[in-house]
Amino acid sequence: MKNKISVLMTVYNAEKFIAEAIRSIINQSYKNWNLVIVDDKSNDRSIEIIKKKFKNKKIKLIKLNKHIGRTNALIVGLKKCTGEFTAIMDADDISHTDRFKNQIKFLCDNNEVKMVGSWIYKIDEYSKKFGTLKPLTDRKKLSSDLLFLNTLSHSSLMFDTKLAKKFKGYPAQLKYAQDYGLILKFLSNTKLAVISKFLIYNRFQKKSMTYTKVYQKQIVKDQIYLIKYVKKNFDLNLKQLLKYYILRIKFLFKAVKYFFS
Repeated sequence: MKNKISVLMTVYNAEKFIAEAIRSIINQSYKNWNLVIVDDKSNDRSIEIIKKKFKNKKIKLIKLNKHIGRTNALIVGLKKCTGEFTAIMDADDISHTDRFKNQIKFLCDNNEVKMVGSWIYKIDEYSKKFGTLKPLTDRKKLSSDLLFLNTLSHSSLMFDTKLAKKFKGYPAQLKYAQDYGLILKFLSNTKLAVISKFLIYNRFQKKSMTYTKVYQKQIVKDQIYLIKYVKKNFDLNLKQLLKYYILRIKFLFKAVKYFFS
């Protein structure tokens, strides 16, 4: 297989894990890749580590002049991806050595599928495994589940680059669930799949955006945007419509709660 992969990584103050993340890309058994790193104005040693430890022509470092946030950094990076496929890699996660080989083979063997994820190992800040995430591999059930809940790890995704750009990539309106926004764009236009192999070590940290109160209002805004997108772009059956209205009411109550908090 000669298909080229662009790996998209955004970085913001990731000095503790960035070397391990990049090394897992360099050590891939599939070698036809280039790595696009977008540094979102880190104020730690992230850039220094990248420059000193990884003098590799296949790595392109884009240093932003100001901090613009994860979604906008991903939008900038996706524009620079030139491979037939784009693989996402978070700056604190680790890719299995055969990740690219498995995913690109799957996409080439299943031309109707334009985005593929995988099972993941959950690891803590010390790279110790403490659990797994196994999204459904039945495509019909997976597609149904994804209408109301994102079960896919962002770092596990590989997708058709041209299609992602055609769909205008990550929704700029989303600050927290930008990966889910991209997944729903693919789901509404083409087919998704999951490989039943553990190809990503997904790091969970206590300081993650998910666990901080500061971002709760934005999370609710994202949820409302996404549920509206589902209603507008998918032909929902009666059961799904009921779930839509229940979630819509739930998110609106949350929005009111945070507005007055």
